[in-house]
Amino acid sequence: MSSTVDQIPAHVRAILALFDDELDAVRFGDLDGSALAEQRAAVEEAAAREAEVYAALQDARRALDRALFELEERADRAAAYARVYARDHEPLAARLDQIAAMRPSNPPKPKRKRKAKGKPESTKQDAAPPAELPFEPRVALAAG
Repeated sequence: MSSTVDQIPAHVRAILALFDDELDAVRFGDLDGSALAEQRAAVEEAAAREAEVYAALQDARRALDRALFELEERADRAAAYARVYARDHEPLAARLDQIAAMRPSNPPKPKRKRKAKGKPESTKQDAAPPAELPFEPRVALAAG
């Protein structure tokens, strides 16, 4: 955010300075140093309020970003559990595949672990069997 002084155009700042100095005792109708100072104070108040609102907006954006991130993390975990559960339920597995296709094409990739030297890469045959759910689902789907 820029300061209030930066928001006031240079020529206006010069006029304010002129009425604070050489023209401090001069009045042109309703315009004098005092009237200009009051208006400058109103600008400073508005700028301070803007700074407060902007800071609150930034806080709200950070909170929203955190909440969205946490929701996506939980949804991904839920989908992983549902995928294990859907092994025996083809319609559910197909629906999960459709949902997976809805993900953005370039999601952030997790960092890969470095391979140890001299260790062969594991193959799909070496992979562990799929994990079992650590709980019983609340709703059983009809086999279909």
